[in-house]
Amino acid sequence: MTIRSRNVRLLSAFLLIALGILASVSPAGADAARTTPADADAAGRIVQLGPPPTMIYNTWLGAFHMNDHVFRTGDKVVATAKVSVEECFIPGQCVSAVSWSGLPFAPKKPCPGSTPGTVPSGTPTLKCKGKAGAPTGGWVTATVDFANPTGSSAIDTYYYAVLPDDQSVIEGHIANRDGGGVAGVEVRAYKGAKLAYTTTTGADGYYMMQVKPGKYEVVPRGGPTGKKKPRYKPAFKDVNVPKGKTAHASFTLEAGLEVSVSFSTRTTPADGQHVITGRVTVREYGKPKPNATVQLEAMPTLPPRQAVLRAPRVTMCTPASGRVWPTGTLQAPNGSAVNVTTDDKGKYDFSLTIGTMPGRWTLRAWGLNAIGGLSLEEDDASDEASVTLTRIGGATTDNFV
Repeated sequence: MTIRSRNVRLLSAFLLIALGILASVSPAGADAARTTPADADAAGRIVQLGPPPTMIYNTWLGAFHMNDHVFRTGDKVVATAKVSVEECFIPGQCVSAVSWSGLPFAPKKPCPGSTPGTVPSGTPTLKCKGKAGAPTGGWVTATVDFANPTGSSAIDTYYYAVLPDDQSVIEGHIANRDGGGVAGVEVRAYKGAKLAYTTTTGADGYYMMQVKPGKYEVVPRGGPTGKKKPRYKPAFKDVNVPKGKTAHASFTLEAGLEVSVSFSTRTTPADGQHVITGRVTVREYGKPKPNATVQLEAMPTLPPRQAVLRAPRVTMCTPASGRVWPTGTLQAPNGSAVNVTTDDKGKYDFSLTIGTMPGRWTLRAWGLNAIGGLSLEEDDASDEASVTLTRIGGATTDNFV
């Protein structure tokens, strides 16, 4: 992969916001352009440059971050990167260096890891500290270089602003239940019944608006839609913004990933001759989600071994991959869950070859989130479908087709 390009125009606007030259919001009724944090990789997102070699997995252990997004001149700033290599040919010598760029301060001493060979072994927590300087804004970037044959690196970025002492700000983050940032959400600040300011979240889900001191009701509106209209928790937040201070108002989107699974029929003879079709569909905020990873688990109420040996006999296949489930061999099948990937239309099609043992066979599909875990949006991000294999005559066997 390559580093996703930054949107230079939006980043320039963000820098102007930090300097107080350009407001980050449009006062209600004004025709000024809205600006948002730059469209770039943000806190918690990692870009891996090139595939790691076999048996080496270069990963961040937690997101690179700073202690805040908004600072005033003289505030303490702490940039933290936790680095871990899960497996390595030479334990303790996998990370060769960490470079830091864009810091809003000049370190009194070199940041940890900035000199090759100075990264501690194990799972180091590297912190670079200083005091915020003159008003500015932009992105801090931490680049971790790994001492492995490919020389690949991992990069993470974090936006910030150093604001003048007299500037008041409301800022926050809108995320889904898995913690991923939600872009394109309109954030409104009401003063009494009057709409005073509005802005929109950036690609990372963060927003920032320069306001006059006072009390405001902050309300998220619009954004992505899916099975349900956008619903945020809490629905609003009351904040008090003193002169030269920052108030925080963050929200959680209650719906996002939607997964469904279906079969071409609900009943079929257990005669060892029938084949039915199935489909998993993944949508995100109402739109097809291509290349989505979904975990498929057969007979989810049973342990994997029993899902093969004691349940109705079914084999899942695709034209491209052949047998998908159960894995293993016909003599030693493995009934553990498998991960599959949707096509460019957000679909995963498969066939089920029906065996000769009657009963009810169930398949559960559960979408994975951005960090590879089962989505916490269980109500929408998981689904089940069942097919009943009906008895043929008076005898059955225990074999797969």
